[in-house]
Amino acid sequence: ALVESQQLSRESEDFGPDAELAYWRQTLIRFSSILEFMRSPKTKRLLTLLLYVNSPVIKKWRKLENEINGVEIQAQNNVNYLYSLEKFTQPLYRLKPTEIGNYLPGLMYSIRMTYSTSRFFNTRRLLTALLVK
Repeated sequence: ALVESQQLSRESEDFGPDAELAYWRQTLIRFSSILEFMRSPKTKRLLTLLLYVNSPVIKKWRKLENEINGVEIQAQNNVNYLYSLEKFTQPLYRLKPTEIGNYLPGLMYSIRMTYSTSRFFNTRRLLTALLVK
């Protein structure tokens, strides 16, 4: 799941802004679930045992847990920002092309604010993915 989250995805041309929100929502659900398992009482007991026997696995486990936690935080942040864009992107699905122009200034301003204030959605890769959709 971690490797998959770091890869670029390629969608068909009919994907819209909702696809980006759906992707990050799904990523958030997936990584929250993984972390829930990793922090469960059963898993903690096993980790305590591994720590007690000085297992080298502990170091790898902690590194992996930190990476997964980072992806979960990124997904939560991106979901929050993409929800704020929804009021501008939803009309794009139902309006005629000649009517869309009224929504573009607000949409572009919101995207600019997201880019400048988001902790994670401020990379060219993510911004390009959003603009393409």
